[in-house]
Amino acid sequence: MNIAIRRIRIHALVEAVLPHLADMPPMKRADVYEGIAEATRDTSPALHANAQRIASQLRDADLAQMQFLNLCNEERREA
Repeated sequence: MNIAIRRIRIHALVEAVLPHLADMPPMKRADVYEGIAEATRDTSPALHANAQRIASQLRDADLAQMQFLNLCNEERREA
């Protein structure tokens, strides 16, 4: 398939998904961005790189939040 056609289809898909991301939990959003990164690997280096970065940041932030909550729970048990 022509790269220009693939790019148009991928952009349409991305535009359809983006409004729904706010309603998704962080890990689900990270999965969506990873999918976007994979889909744009050959058609848009900028979108690919940004989607990969966002997916990684979402996963890191979710992990940090879980670690913080675990620490809070540990301190509560010790009190």
